[in-house]
Amino acid sequence: MKFTKKLYECFFEWHIKGTSYEGADVIISHAGGDRIDGAPGAINEYIETIIRDIYAKTKLPIIAQAEVAQCIRDLPLVGNIPFQRESPTYLDTVDVAKMQLDICKEHGWTRPLVVSCQPHLWRVVRVFEKLGVPVLIAHVPKTVFEPQCSQFWMRNAWLNNPRDLLCRLYWLVQGKI
Repeated sequence: MKFTKKLYECFFEWHIKGTSYEGADVIISHAGGDRIDGAPGAINEYIETIIRDIYAKTKLPIIAQAEVAQCIRDLPLVGNIPFQRESPTYLDTVDVAKMQLDICKEHGWTRPLVVSCQPHLWRVVRVFEKLGVPVLIAHVPKTVFEPQCSQFWMRNAWLNNPRDLLCRLYWLVQGKI
């Protein structure tokens, strides 16, 4: 994608559309922050429902960040992406994507189906594209926030959207997306 198109999308694409799952060989999930009390919270529980629906249709293995993985331990989880709160440094979307791609390489998977919350899904897809991995995109019909999220910017749209816009612009200039 050209810089100007991505710049336009940074401002105006807040709900990325899903694609077909055909050809996917693994489900990859990025999480929202868990609640202050350590519970998964509404964001991750919503992501869980999407993963369960996809798994029921595809039976694909799953690589999920720990905040989501704790909700789906009964499904075939592969790899270990740590909890944000347990990492010595902040794990951004690029860090998580690279960890997930390392697991994919170990298993020979090349067509991940990505799941995340809206509007974060846009950055997840752009990061994978920048890393040279074409992805399929899960259908995530609504945006969910968590009023008690440990990542305060994920508590509501008024906090999240300006922060996500700044991340998008900063990452675009940095060449991360």
